[in-house]
Amino acid sequence: MFVLCAAVFFFSGISNLSADSSDILICIDPGHGGRDPGAIGPTGLTEKEVNLDIAIRLKNKLRNAGYRVIMTRESDVYKSLQERVVIANDSGASVFVSIHNNAFTLPIPNGTETYYSTNSPSLSRELAIDVHNSTLQQINTYNRGVKTADFYVLKNTTMISALLEGVFISNPTEEAKLRDASFREKIASGVYNGIRDFLSSNDVVSYSASIDDLGNTPSRMMPGEQAEFSVKIKNNSDSFTWHADGENNVRFSYHIYDKYGNAVVSNGSRTNLTSNLEPGGSQTISANIEVPESSGTYTIEYDMVHEGITWFEDRGSKTLKKTIYVVDEECIAEYFINLYEELLLITPEQAVIDEAVNVLADGSKTAGDVISELMAAQEFIDRDLNNGGFVTTLYKAFFDREPDTRGYNYWLGKLNNGSTRQSILNSFASSAEFSSVCNSCGVIPGKIVFDESAQPEDSGNEEGDEEGSGDETDGDEEEDEGDGLGDDEDSGDNGDGDGDTGEDQPGEEEDEEDEEAVPVELFFINLHEELLLITPEQAVIDEAVSALSDGSKSAGDIISELMADQAFIDRDLDNSGFVTTLYKAFFDRDPDTRGYSYWLGKLNAGMKRSVLISYFMKSSEFRNICKDCSIEVGKVIYNDIENNETVVTTITNSTDIMGSSSATKEQLVQLFTNRNSSQVDRAQRLADLYIQWGNTFNIRYDIAWAQMCHETGFLGYTGIVPPDANNFAGIGATGQKDSNGNYVYNTFSNEELGVIAHYMHLAWYAAPDHLNIRDDDGDFYCSNKYDPRHFGTSHNYSGDGSLNCLNTRWAPSSTYTDKIIQFANEIYN
Repeated sequence: MFVLCAAVFFFSGISNLSADSSDILICIDPGHGGRDPGAIGPTGLTEKEVNLDIAIRLKNKLRNAGYRVIMTRESDVYKSLQERVVIANDSGASVFVSIHNNAFTLPIPNGTETYYSTNSPSLSRELAIDVHNSTLQQINTYNRGVKTADFYVLKNTTMISALLEGVFISNPTEEAKLRDASFREKIASGVYNGIRDFLSSNDVVSYSASIDDLGNTPSRMMPGEQAEFSVKIKNNSDSFTWHADGENNVRFSYHIYDKYGNAVVSNGSRTNLTSNLEPGGSQTISANIEVPESSGTYTIEYDMVHEGITWFEDRGSKTLKKTIYVVDEECIAEYFINLYEELLLITPEQAVIDEAVNVLADGSKTAGDVISELMAAQEFIDRDLNNGGFVTTLYKAFFDREPDTRGYNYWLGKLNNGSTRQSILNSFASSAEFSSVCNSCGVIPGKIVFDESAQPEDSGNEEGDEEGSGDETDGDEEEDEGDGLGDDEDSGDNGDGDGDTGEDQPGEEEDEEDEEAVPVELFFINLHEELLLITPEQAVIDEAVSALSDGSKSAGDIISELMADQAFIDRDLDNSGFVTTLYKAFFDRDPDTRGYSYWLGKLNAGMKRSVLISYFMKSSEFRNICKDCSIEVGKVIYNDIENNETVVTTITNSTDIMGSSSATKEQLVQLFTNRNSSQVDRAQRLADLYIQWGNTFNIRYDIAWAQMCHETGFLGYTGIVPPDANNFAGIGATGQKDSNGNYVYNTFSNEELGVIAHYMHLAWYAAPDHLNIRDDDGDFYCSNKYDPRHFGTSHNYSGDGSLNCLNTRWAPSSTYTDKIIQFANEIYN
């Protein structure tokens, strides 16, 4: 049984749902405490003591009104953010309110602001608005507005939540007000009134459920097949009855996702309860599902929905997930016949075909099991294949295609140099192409067991008469999950990931290839001729070979330049010509039928050409070619524009940090939307600030934005620095700990100051002297007033103001900027 966590839901327009105050549990969170004083006012007043006093006053008001209240702390003790979240979530509270007061490095800012998270239940916005407006009515301060922020306690609590920043304790006038008990009483009254108004306008009840499919979800179905089976639903709430009919009834539903996480069935057929379901009660309903028409591996997620109001999942509850293989028996039969004929050189009888289809379709055997059996058959053993014939047979049997010269030579070289046939089979069986072929029929790939002792010895000198590929993908199939463009986000503060999230490619884990290296000159000439349709002059060849050989340019850099050449742009290739050209340029061969059809279909279905290029670049075939040439693979920067004009913006380690940028806000935020990030709202706010201050300081905001994405893990903050520190560049997060054993880092009181600090720390490295820009007080922005690590009166400038100056200096890694370069170029692509 899969239990859905307790969540909070809003049911409007149903008179009998109104809960009295005794049914509502409210969690109050006084910010900071103990060793964490929070902000400190000009005369020494600490935020932690003010927050606690206001919270206790609020608790008393709520309890006097009949509400149940739980506090995350009721004395001057330290509670981590995680501890506060656990207290709130474990309590089953319906509403969470965190009490804080604001601060700034300057004494001028003042006023009240309230926050909610877009990752919280949707009613959090309404709660924040009511609390904000009621508090303003009580204390009559400057209205700084209701804002969104993914503060830890907001995004990780499962209930409706808001965070109040009462006034600025850093402002002398407002600090004096906070010392007055009557003023703190007014803040408590304002928050109380806001919570009361919210609860009176919105029926809020604790709501939890469990779903048990009783093991009835089919593990394998035919394309388009429908299934009807029993599902047990339980109402785990304490006081609310689920209604089976009416405008706002509760129903069972499902969604289906493909192996890439794309929704292929959204809001599937919804099933009514058979009758009203009382608290603690359960009932078994007859559910109906229909799987997609295309075979493959899918995930079905069961969910509950309160019609017209909300999906349970939208309010923090988890779903019940099951895997379904949609099998195409005709496809399986064709695949098995090919395996049988290529391995045993005879056509199987119909009874043999039927038996194989049955066991592959019901999952009792994998493709690997079937191949293992065929390779153990006497007919295969009697073929007495030499190494060349073995490689050729694998490609024809596994992939139903002829191998190409490079791959054939690669795998033949492996075998001739001592690799076992089992190791070659392991590489083929774990390849993305094999997985894709099996998935297209709904078959489990599985592993292959091969008995070397039953096979004849091979002299290792025969070369066979077929061509092979030596590649996991060869540009033919899309790589496994995790290999897609942009999947290599870094969530740390220093970031040293290499961006390779896929499985090892065939051959990379074994001996070095002994074949004669492919000359770099021939590699470049082929690229130039296939992309531009002209033979390069010797001077051009010499320059490219020199840059590739000394590592100053990668293969991706060269391809980027060639694709930005007017000669390539003028070719105005259609999708078919583009795919064919990539095969010829990248792999020095014509495309095979399967790969050509696959990638052409992807482009015709809307895939960007830049994404297609990334798959070719990451294929092991291309990486092996670069390895043969002893050159770096790199990345291709290619920009698709609807008018067929190709614009390339390439940012490298030699790009100056100081200077202007041309990226739009939309291009900056696109890095987040492309990743389906939950931080898009915060990215929208920050983009305005990065553009504004980047232009003010003449520092490239595209580079600063990319560094922010790298340092914060796209605002996911899974490293040392927490989200509410407003530290966007890991400033001060050097791995050091304080006397209490806690990691140290710099904290900024708001997002704008965090952005300014980021730019000033970049300027400290990239600008020879202080920027001649001062704030309203006449102080330099270029100072430790804004950047705590802006030491002394001179800059930490080494004579190199390029992006490369950050390597081994901002972070100890010599490849620190690799991710920054990748993300900066993604802005334009």
